[in-house]
Amino acid sequence: MGRATGQSSSPEFEVIVEKDFVVPARDGTELATDLFRPAVDGKVVDDPLPVLMCRTPYGKARWFDEGMFLARHGYVVAIQDWRQTQGDFDTKQFRPKHEATDGYDAIEWFAAQPWCDGKVGMWGHSAMGQTIQGVLAVQPPSLASAYIIDSGLNYGSYPARMNGAFGLAFRLRHSLFMAQLLERDPNTKRTLRDAYDHPEKYFSIFSRPHAPLTRGTTVLSLSPQYEDRYLRTATTADLDDPFWKDSGKSDEELILEWKDIPICFLSGWYGNHLTANVDKFRILTERAEGPTRLIVGHWEHNMLATFAGGVDFGDNATMDIFGDRRVEWFDQTLKGIDTGVLDRPTIEYFVMGGGDGKVNADGRLNHGGHWVAADSWPPANVEAVPYYLHGDMTLRPSLPDEADASTTYTFDPRDPVPTVGGNFMEYSRPDFSSRVTWMADGAAQDQRANASKPFCRDNLPLATREDVLVFQTEPLEENVEVSGELLARLWVSSTAPDTDFTVKLIDVHPPSPSFPEGFAMNLQDAVVRMRYRNGRRKPELITPGEIYEIELPFHSTSNLFVKGHRIRFDVSSSNFPRIDVNLNTGGPLGLPGPVHPADNTIHHDKDHPSQVVLPVAKPTVS
Repeated sequence: MGRATGQSSSPEFEVIVEKDFVVPARDGTELATDLFRPAVDGKVVDDPLPVLMCRTPYGKARWFDEGMFLARHGYVVAIQDWRQTQGDFDTKQFRPKHEATDGYDAIEWFAAQPWCDGKVGMWGHSAMGQTIQGVLAVQPPSLASAYIIDSGLNYGSYPARMNGAFGLAFRLRHSLFMAQLLERDPNTKRTLRDAYDHPEKYFSIFSRPHAPLTRGTTVLSLSPQYEDRYLRTATTADLDDPFWKDSGKSDEELILEWKDIPICFLSGWYGNHLTANVDKFRILTERAEGPTRLIVGHWEHNMLATFAGGVDFGDNATMDIFGDRRVEWFDQTLKGIDTGVLDRPTIEYFVMGGGDGKVNADGRLNHGGHWVAADSWPPANVEAVPYYLHGDMTLRPSLPDEADASTTYTFDPRDPVPTVGGNFMEYSRPDFSSRVTWMADGAAQDQRANASKPFCRDNLPLATREDVLVFQTEPLEENVEVSGELLARLWVSSTAPDTDFTVKLIDVHPPSPSFPEGFAMNLQDAVVRMRYRNGRRKPELITPGEIYEIELPFHSTSNLFVKGHRIRFDVSSSNFPRIDVNLNTGGPLGLPGPVHPADNTIHHDKDHPSQVVLPVAKPTVS
């Protein structure tokens, strides 16, 4: 499914670059822009062409190669800095001020130039895609197409927070990265850069995970705007708080105001914003007339390689989303060239699994996979099948018959379960542009600790910890494909007035010569902070000892559990440093306070049938 059947434009043009080109905003602010103009024989093309625009907080110079690539295909390309890069900060809300209006003004300015044919398209990855979405809500007349790569919807839901819990590592890394990137003073910049590379020297949370950051006590105070942004995110869990809204509206409200144009969303099973892209696709498919497409691969947030973390998915996983696919999309929707891109099914997704399970030359597990198509998510051939937790720690489709069965573990905030894999990048990769070695290993990983990380105490499998409950099937007698949304429905109690429960779905490869102890590959995980068990708009503490039924929605996934593998479901109460540690006291979030271990219980008897609901489809490979 990598290429279109139609004919797209070829890279036939030379490119003339004009750096630091100025585009005026409505209030007179000059928006710094690098402009890439297609040229022939050293002269810019006279004929009006579509403009492709990308707005970035990370410095426009980083996207030089993309500007050159797209301009060679016959587009005027504008890469523009956010105002934020010029020191215009406003931390009263999570989303940057002026983003929507600056994007609107730039689009209409470009459309009015004689070298533009009146059509402007936008592309963006992550924060740059967030910019597109803000612009869509103000409906600039000349915006005609969008290509949005793994960008969120409501950042107050994920990854900044997840069911009330704070995405600590993600926000700390990003705050340090942006603070050092935009700092002007060279001495301060060096200090912030050292803190980005070696935060364990500057932040006590690496030795005391239960001790939240406080204002003015860490190196982050050298960048007051990013310290404030971090602390507001850490302490603001209520989704109705103005911090999470733009002009008084939530992102879910703003999407209903988006301009109706062709939009392609892209994400990965280990992407930062997977659920957001599925949600956006659904909402627009229901209300928009313009074509909406969704592509989901095996990828993590970078979306570049055939691997994600410690697992490789094979050459079948390749799709050139930054090259051919992007050109085909804009050629069809801006130039009117029939590339065949709109003839494809509305969803293309990658089913992971089916590989030989051996180790490859790079030390990664060969998990394999293949692309399939659908017109809805979850796919039409999927049935929701509950797998129940049993007292013998098995996971089975049959209901438990025990009259009284439960499993209790002690969650100590001073010794949390370390993060191993998940919906974030593998930041320690040598080829990653803003590499750090202290972050947890992201994406797909064997579920064992890594003592080289400052928050791991050993190299043992997480399953050996007493505060990790492992429920798993017997080795499968036939293939089981799981494609769709995941849901955990648990009956729980605690000795604390507030605590967390975490869950994780895992594909267990059996022992082999390549992996003598087997390989427990994480698929998806989730967390709920109990005070937000009924939603993020009404926190309610729990009564110690009382049993509660809770639901934890996962991200989606698509994975083929091969015959001989096991389906595993882990339950615990921490995932640090990806998620901040609950102090179990019911006190204010994100602030220092007393710490109490909690005895947390999972009930799994016939009256309390705890379960994970899997979207089971007919296997597509044997």
